Amino acid sequence: MKLKSLYESLLNEKKQTQNPLSNEVFDRLVKELDQPGKWFEAMAVCEAALDVGLVNDNVQKLRREMFVNGKELHSGATLNETDYIDWFAQVVDFNKKLIDAGIDEAWVELGSIYLNARYPFRDIKKAEQYMLEGVKLNDPLALAYYGYHHYFGIGNISVNKEEGKKMMLKAQELGFAKAIAYLLTTKFDTDTDLPTYEKEILQYSASVKPADQLWHLLGNVYRDKEQNLSKALEAYEKGIELADDPYCKYQKAVLILTEKTEGDFDEALAMMKDASEWNIIYAMSFLGQFYCFNEQYLNIEKAIEWYKKAISYCDVSAMVNLALVYLYNEDYQDIDKGLKYLDRAIEQNELRAMNEKGHFLLENSERNEINQAKILLEKACEMGDEYAPFRLGVGYQNAEFQETYEYKKAYEYYILAAERNNLHAIELLGRYCRMGLTGEANPEKTIEYFQRAIDMDSNYARVELAICYEDGFGVEQDSHKAFELLKKAADNDYPYAHSKLGGYYMNGVATEKNLDLAFEHF
Repeated sequence: MKLKSLYESLLNEKKQTQNPLSNEVFDRLVKELDQPGKWFEAMAVCEAALDVGLVNDNVQKLRREMFVNGKELHSGATLNETDYIDWFAQVVDFNKKLIDAGIDEAWVELGSIYLNARYPFRDIKKAEQYMLEGVKLNDPLALAYYGYHHYFGIGNISVNKEEGKKMMLKAQELGFAKAIAYLLTTKFDTDTDLPTYEKEILQYSASVKPADQLWHLLGNVYRDKEQNLSKALEAYEKGIELADDPYCKYQKAVLILTEKTEGDFDEALAMMKDASEWNIIYAMSFLGQFYCFNEQYLNIEKAIEWYKKAISYCDVSAMVNLALVYLYNEDYQDIDKGLKYLDRAIEQNELRAMNEKGHFLLENSERNEINQAKILLEKACEMGDEYAPFRLGVGYQNAEFQETYEYKKAYEYYILAAERNNLHAIELLGRYCRMGLTGEANPEKTIEYFQRAIDMDSNYARVELAICYEDGFGVEQDSHKAFELLKKAADNDYPYAHSKLGGYYMNGVATEKNLDLAFEHF
């Protein structure tokens, strides 16, 4: 039986009972709401109470618990496409009934459903419209939830940090305790005193039930602000122990599966899959990458499956990653599919998709659509991307966009890319200045660019700077410094460094002559 038929049967059963929701049934359902089947039973109980006019305090509290910590999204996460269509329609209709009954919180809950829905049901405009209705009514949940999304621009909600924070503060003034949690999260991206921040998070967590505690936030503080992975892991484990927190599971699994900490890979994968069932889209996308690139667990079919799950929730990163599988993996190559996924991501202004499609169209002889590629890269460049101006520079340098080599135009784009910290552009600027490709050579700028690239761990720049030391270009001639730079690049297995270093050992330059080492490097 399909979900729609099952739910209608359940709803009719609850209507026929026509009893106010007892404390005993309420307690049972609240404990079991993390089970999708029980969540649907709870919705049927509440909807039946609305329909037959038996909305007591227990019904109100149960409805509120149903929409806490993503339980409603969890109820639909594992459904197939057909059942999900019915799930979406049913939950939307339920919230509209609540709105008609004068329950203001349902506005933001309805908005959240549209904001977090699968494709094609996700609708950001409707999501904002519904949530703002709740804001107009001064509903504390709407103020806190929409304010938080408005502050960060989550889910493509319009960004306004000042207005978002005002809304969260107003929710706090109105007595909404969880507003403090949202406000604490906004402090993460500010310069704040870490001991004080840690204390505030712990104090808040001590005042609320385990499911609402902020162990995931504390873990992120330890990981990203203090670079202390052991403390981060402890915090994530605390969240798992106390509340079975799916976001803590996701973060702990990431640490294990990226080998930042020790742990069992199979257990970590189970945690990641559990997190995905709680609508943590990052987990779905991560699993796609994991099965695509981890040699021990390599499984492209599984990778595609997980990418598609993330894409069903409109994850643009997964769209680009799946596109790359279809474009470049010979066993699964389907160029039309790959370009389709890139186009979907481009529709959402994903810079990486613009770059990848532009690069593909320039490099693929069968799809060598120069003008379209150039337009995409120019758009990404205008939006502030760092790779696009580098690739445009390469295009002008190699006469991809015109009949002659345009080094000055390339140089201008490399300057822009370097301002955005693109390593390859910085490397090429050093070479341009050394070779005088846009006029006279500039020794001072050459050394400046190569040193900057070396600070970013560029082996190319180490070899180029070594050549400068060999020739005394922009620096005093010093074969020993050249040798050290080449040795560092060779230690990182940079091929040209091995070739150069072989010559040093063969001829005894800046080191003792050693033909065995010369042979090894060659």
